[in-house]
This record gives sequence, structure tokens and C-alpha cells, in this order.
Amino acid sequence: WQWLLLLGALTLFAAQAGWSSTLKSAAFDEQYHLAAGYSYLRTGDFRLATNHPPLAGLIAALPLLGDDTITLPTDHPSWAAGDRFLFSDIFVWESGNDAQSMLLRARWMVTLLGVLLVAGIFFAARQMIGARAAWLALLLAIFEPNLIAHSRFVTTDLALTLFTFLAIWWWWRWLVQARWYNVPLAGIFAGLAMGTKYNGAIVWA
Repeated sequence: WQWLLLLGALTLFAAQAGWSSTLKSAAFDEQYHLAAGYSYLRTGDFRLATNHPPLAGLIAALPLLGDDTITLPTDHPSWAAGDRFLFSDIFVWESGNDAQSMLLRARWMVTLLGVLLVAGIFFAARQMIGARAAWLALLLAIFEPNLIAHSRFVTTDLALTLFTFLAIWWWWRWLVQARWYNVPLAGIFAGLAMGTKYNGAIVWA
């Protein structure tokens, strides 16, 4: 029954973020992250990743890969110039793409990262301070406004929080249980944090 309760809690969190995302217009920077991530998946070219590494946008763009109706306007002069601002405008809003559909599908992936973060909070709390504290942490997390809000937009914040949290947790696991796989996993998650946002390097501080 505990696994069913956990699944229900995570579903409730996902429903809050997913449903509310359908009511939200595009945040000003969503198009930049989505364009950078999708263009890298399609071309292998990092030219639009000028503000942040493209990992968060790359993850968000995964559901778009199988859609042959999406046009990536690499023939526009803004692509050759590496102008992420203009190219993102052209890609999302002016190339005949269904911008609403693209954004909603990309937001699903961010919601999934939010679910992983909430699950991580539960398991970390259970390991660190016990089962009762874990359920309390889960209850607080699934209704936490900041987590819900950032789990419904294609930005770097949620992904950075998830990977930083996992890196610190697995490093703590190494300190408590010095098993060989804890350090590599902590390093992988730290690398993912750095691949999400430049200030992810703070995880090494």
C-alpha cells in the first residue's frame, strides 16, 4: 500500500503541474531553451547555446523528435548568425509550427523531472531521517508552489535543482555508505547539473 500511496502522490503532483501548464502562455525564455535543445537534437550544433548549456532544452525537446511536421528554419539568416533570440522567434512562432502543441509536449518532460525530484525528496528523507519524515516531506513537496510552478515551464531551473539535489544526495550516501557506485553517480549528477546551467558548477563548492 505504501508504493500505491507514493504513486498516487506523484500522480497528484504531475496532475497539478500538467493541468496548470495548459492554462499558461509561454514564458519569455521558454522559446530560447526549446530552440537550443531541439536544434541540437536535429543538427548536433551548439550555436544557440550561448546563455546556458542546452541540456534542459534538449530533454524538453525529446517528445518533438518524432514529429515530421516541425520545421527547423536553418535557412534563415539568424541561424547562420547564431542569433538565438531572433531564430527562436522564427522557429516557434513564424515557421508554421504549432507553437502551443510544441510547448505543451516539451513541458511534459519538465513535469517528469519534477516528479523525479519529488520522488528523490521522499527517498532521501526516508534514508536520512526515517519513514515518517519521508511521508511528511512528500506531503509538503507535492503541494509546494515553487516546485509545481517550475515543473510546468521549459526553463533550466527545475532541471538544475533536480540534478544538484541528486548529486548532493549521492555524495552523502558515499559518506555514510562507502560503496563504489555512490561516487560515480554523484559525479554523473553533478555533470548533468553543470550541463544544465553554468552556475551548476556550484555543486562542487
